[in-house]
Amino acid sequence: MAFFQVDRSQYPIGQGGFHSTVVHTSANRRLSMVVDCGGADAEHRGVLISAFAERHSPHDILAISHFDDDHINGIEELHGAGVRFNSVFLPHVEVKDYLLWMTLRFSVEDRNSYELSRLVQLGGRLYGGDFGPVVLVGSTGSTPSDDSRRGDSADDILVCCFRNNLPMTCNLSS
Repeated sequence: MAFFQVDRSQYPIGQGGFHSTVVHTSANRRLSMVVDCGGADAEHRGVLISAFAERHSPHDILAISHFDDDHINGIEELHGAGVRFNSVFLPHVEVKDYLLWMTLRFSVEDRNSYELSRLVQLGGRLYGGDFGPVVLVGSTGSTPSDDSRRGDSADDILVCCFRNNLPMTCNLSS
């Protein structure tokens, strides 16, 4: 029987997300993952990121749950502090959906165009691989006959791995 230990930290970032997990196996192997890196208060976020960068290295995965700024606005600071990742897991987002989301944010939030432009550029850097090789996670686009079940099955999940600019896809249920 294999045993493993999981160390999980949820950093007190305030509004937003910054979590790390390390899975240690009995064979002295480890998997290190950071989920989201953001927070509303830049000064407080910077202190937490600096402390994290001094103690933790290297990392296997950076996983971004979604693109609200309080989940991604610390990524450049994390990178600037020398933290590197072997893979960056990002949600698969259709361009038209992303543009609609950004348009809605611009129209209803009290934000200037510079702030929204910065978010779009950061998203571009993430998808462009600036922070590590990209793995896209999202829907296959197939529509189950019962829409209430959408996303409930591994058959509905698609992972695209970009290596040398060649997308590779696989069905997780196989």
